[in-house]
Amino acid sequence: MKTLVVYYSRTGQTRKIALDIAEKLKAEIDEIQDSKNRKGFWGYLWAGADAVKKSLTEIEFSKNPEDFDLVVLGSPTWAGRMAPAIRTYLTKNNLQNCAFFCTAGGKGYGNVLSELMELNLSAKIVAKIGLSGKNIKQGFEEKLKEFTSTIKG
Repeated sequence: MKTLVVYYSRTGQTRKIALDIAEKLKAEIDEIQDSKNRKGFWGYLWAGADAVKKSLTEIEFSKNPEDFDLVVLGSPTWAGRMAPAIRTYLTKNNLQNCAFFCTAGGKGYGNVLSELMELNLSAKIVAKIGLSGKNIKQGFEEKLKEFTSTIKG
């Protein structure tokens, strides 16, 4: 199965997980670039506000998801919502078979997984996982192993 792992990451946390998943699945990887500057304190505040408003943004990505049998999509959690770059990616692409993962630096990943699924109703969802707080910093290996095993199915 030809698999693509697509992600957006502001701080590098989601990137770390995406690279690990891609390695485990022997998948290609594609990082979504957001044209809006989301760095620093003000970038952080605007990122959360845009996520809450469910804003779209200008993005760039290099691989066509239609060329793959499965797309694994990863988003950080901002103010309990998915990143605008991921929301935009989902509105631009009609994914057929996909898996989702999200990361959150705090206590939880809010509504991200349900938002991801709602925006992609026509897709067959093969797996989903949320990693937050201590899951990301320690011992997330078992959850990722279960997630990738489900995908390999």
